[in-house]
Amino acid sequence: MPPPSGRQYKGMPVPFWFHDKSADAFRAMSMRDDDVILSSMVKAGTTWVHKILHSLLHVYDDEGNIIPGSNDEGSIGASGQIYPDAMPLNREEQKKMLEEADGGGPAKFVRDHFGDFTFQELCDQPPPRLISTHLFGMNLLPEELLGTDETEGRGRLVIVLRNLKDVMCSLHFFLGEAKDGWLGNEHGPGSFNRFIDEKCPNAFGSPLDWTADQDKVVTFLQEQAAKLCKKERVLVVYYEGLKADLPAQLDRINGFLGLSSLTAEKRTAVADACGFSAMKGGGAGRLTNSIMRKGSIGDWRNHLNKELWEKFDDIFARKLGNVDIARPLRHYQWWDIPGMPLESRKEWTLDTDPRTWPAFERVCLENGMLVPDKLIARSEGVGEYKRPPSEYRGIIPSEKYAVEAGRYHLFAAGTCPWASSAVTARHLLGLEDVISMDIADGQSGAGWTFLEGASIAPWKDRSGPFWLYEAYQLNNSLATSRLTVPVLWDTKTDSIVSNDSWTIVKMMSMAFAALGKPLSETATLMSVNSSGYPTLVPDDQQEFLDSHQGGLYNALLNGVYKAGLGLMKNHEIECEPVLVARKEVYDKLSEVDDLLSKQRFLLGDKITAPDVRLAMTLFRWDAAYRKAFILLEGRGGILVGDGYPNLKAYLRDLYVVMEPVVDFRAIRQYYRIRQSVAKAFARSQGENSEDKRKEDLCPLPDLHEIIASAEEPAGERPRAVIR
Repeated sequence: MPPPSGRQYKGMPVPFWFHDKSADAFRAMSMRDDDVILSSMVKAGTTWVHKILHSLLHVYDDEGNIIPGSNDEGSIGASGQIYPDAMPLNREEQKKMLEEADGGGPAKFVRDHFGDFTFQELCDQPPPRLISTHLFGMNLLPEELLGTDETEGRGRLVIVLRNLKDVMCSLHFFLGEAKDGWLGNEHGPGSFNRFIDEKCPNAFGSPLDWTADQDKVVTFLQEQAAKLCKKERVLVVYYEGLKADLPAQLDRINGFLGLSSLTAEKRTAVADACGFSAMKGGGAGRLTNSIMRKGSIGDWRNHLNKELWEKFDDIFARKLGNVDIARPLRHYQWWDIPGMPLESRKEWTLDTDPRTWPAFERVCLENGMLVPDKLIARSEGVGEYKRPPSEYRGIIPSEKYAVEAGRYHLFAAGTCPWASSAVTARHLLGLEDVISMDIADGQSGAGWTFLEGASIAPWKDRSGPFWLYEAYQLNNSLATSRLTVPVLWDTKTDSIVSNDSWTIVKMMSMAFAALGKPLSETATLMSVNSSGYPTLVPDDQQEFLDSHQGGLYNALLNGVYKAGLGLMKNHEIECEPVLVARKEVYDKLSEVDDLLSKQRFLLGDKITAPDVRLAMTLFRWDAAYRKAFILLEGRGGILVGDGYPNLKAYLRDLYVVMEPVVDFRAIRQYYRIRQSVAKAFARSQGENSEDKRKEDLCPLPDLHEIIASAEEPAGERPRAVIR
């Protein structure tokens, strides 16, 4: 790595070849609507993305053929990026600079490495113009690109980011290993120390500051587009996303550029030309030998040690903890996945306290990349918890998904009532040999975690944990989605059928009823469909069941979350939305308790799908919701206490047939959520949250007592059907 030049431009360290006049001209340049500015972090894939953009804009036609003359050696942009801040303004200035340096100096370096071009020639290139730079932020990018609060700018901006640990490694080895080593010697402080320094002397300054400044640009342009009702003119591209699925990213970039739909032929041609091996073989043009090294993700693990990287993590959290465009980088900078469950399901006991496990931070997917989930993050003002709708609602049977035994797989978690309702429906309907299943061991900083892996391809023979986000990414590498259970997975097409629990329960009950082999004592408790098969969704009650479960869902099933997660979201302040949700929960419990004094189940003397949903919530009341969600009023407990005698009898009645799939040990993981919210808030403030010590934790509800109550006889239950 070349040593810092000592030069500065507007307070920013710059390389020795940097040309102030051209940087000024770049800032003041006249923009066109179809211009594309590529602003890339140093060593984040500038050449790669420049090649992609140039190929999409100029090189290939829809048949995947090279457009004559578009990629000729010596044509501007064809052989790699040409930095505007490196170019002499014009030929006259270039000549003067070379003469003054006796044919050498920065001008010769620029001509040899970036090409024999001038800033004026860069501006005169045929449209759409593509200009690549490391310049960044509101004060260095073209003013006409940015626009103002009231006036839309012109052109498009593509920002390229890469995880900062790999950036540091690439910088360390750029043009030869840094003379001052990683940690310093007689030649200087070392590349690690320079990188994390508040006044980083490297060219273009600190990548941490670069990222924070670019986030301000992204926010400004997004707000501008929203205010003026215009299309967004900024796209953030991540090196890791390109490595994961280049063809999908090409579609994303192509759409942003406003080009016609990307044909399969053009996509293949661009992907082949811009693959790492093609670039390494000379596709990077003049700079191939200088810039192409490994191109790998996670190379930082091969250098330094865990303690030094943890020091880096602390600085990253402090400076970029609440910076939106930095959120996807965290996943690639972990030494270990944070917040992993310490024990697998088979190791749990009724006394296992998951609060003693490391705290995790909830995550979701944005454009296929793991980022912190803001759904229950602490809000600045009074914020109501609002559960988004499920993202996937495919139907079986349909043209894509046929009813087949052994084709579908259920990913679930014993903690989650929604997933548990699908698990319970599978059990009651006797579908264990029809739909396979994996159950998570808990959540981590990478979402739902299966410590012993997954039992289906393509993950079946892989050692180590499986994370549910992998299924979401395989289904759609650009997915923007919560990482929820249950997931009904199609092993034939490697796709998500549905992650909506109510839809899954209904499909099991209707589409798969004929394939089930329920136990005889269970079958007698269910209605039969028109073909005589046991079902949880009788043929003549489908619309009524949808309506009935909707009322239960709003007030109780989701109501406990509006109360509990709403409280956490509002910094534990009992604000109006929380108080309203609590009242709705208590009122619905009393209403259902009264109903069940008159009939055995919700709709009469047969178990239906709403009973499955309700039971999964009620089994969690004493073990989790009351204490974890601070729902301490109402009439008290259900299985423990006498406040809801009919709900207690109802649960005892159902426990006889549901006991194999009710995992009270897993339900205890609700007590990890508050720690998760605290960890996320600390990170957003640039701080680290300490995991609580076991001796500081208050006692949890006694599962022995709760299970003993569930196992007691239900007593005489009403048999009449009253609507």
